[in-house]
Parts: sequence; C-alpha cells; structure tokens
Amino acid sequence: MIYTFESETREGLFAFASDATGSHLPERHGPWRATGGSEARLTRVNRAAVEKAVEKDGFQLWRKRVASEA
Repeated sequence: MIYTFESETREGLFAFASDATGSHLPERHGPWRATGGSEARLTRVNRAAVEKAVEKDGFQLWRKRVASEA
C-alpha cells in the first residue's frame, strides 16, 4: 500500500509514502497531514516511477499546480 500526504506549510506539495505515518517524509516540508490511500491519485502520475522512488527512498514528492500558477 502507498499512502498520500499533504504538506501543511508548503501549498500544493504532496507526497506518496510507504508507511501510514509518513516517517520517511522530509521534515523541512512538514508537518505532513495524511490524506489516505493513493489508488485514485496514482492514476494521474507515473505509477512505476512513484513505486520505484517509494521503494528506494520511502517517499516521493509531487507538486500540484495552484490556481495562481495557472
């Protein structure tokens, strides 16, 4: 299972992690809020790349464009 998180300090910054607590997520972008499982979100990203990064590093970050960047 891959879990998803959202940074509470960096707008639009999200992460996939290998554990439900997000223990491997970078502290400098935290605190992190769990947003649940990732199956729906993995359909919009390169799932193989996410799984490889999560296996290697324990997490994968991604940035969602915010309205002001559109």
